[in-house]
Amino acid sequence: EQLRVLRDFFMQFANDQGVLTGWWDRFRRVDHIQGASLNLYQLVDWVVFPATAPYRCSFVELVARRSEQRTAWFISHWW
Repeated sequence: EQLRVLRDFFMQFANDQGVLTGWWDRFRRVDHIQGASLNLYQLVDWVVFPATAPYRCSFVELVARRSEQRTAWFISHWW
């Protein structure tokens, strides 16, 4: 559910074609991002960092409905 809420949040900024105009990619020189192909780097730059920085917390701390949340999935990534 949290990922659906996240998707709905960033897609509210997309136009009718699903394009996030004005959202740039730090690795490619483009002036828009296709919402359906938003990647983790872009998500972190445009949503996670801006949302969590004022609170100095993790993303899950921001979106969890309870003070503690049991882990259902663990996803690791490599930078």
